[in-house]
Amino acid sequence: MEIIGALIAFFVGLWVFSDARSRGKSNGVAFLWLLGTWIILIVFLPLWLFVRPRKPFEVSVVDKPTMCVSCGKYYEGSPAFCPNCGASLRS
Repeated sequence: MEIIGALIAFFVGLWVFSDARSRGKSNGVAFLWLLGTWIILIVFLPLWLFVRPRKPFEVSVVDKPTMCVSCGKYYEGSPAFCPNCGASLRS
């Protein structure tokens, strides 16, 4: 039974290693996360899930800027009033 638990912890550690590498961590740092997860799974797995950085290619979606018909300046989102001139943007 201990062998099965150790194997599960090791494979979870391998996942943490590959996840750390895909998120820009060096081989050494990723290997330390693997060891920590393998030895103390219940501590290091939640810790990694909490502190892991975003992937470099993750981009947050932002609305396309819209031009105000009153002042001609661009704004983002969907506010009720223009953040530049204060004109109402609702028809």
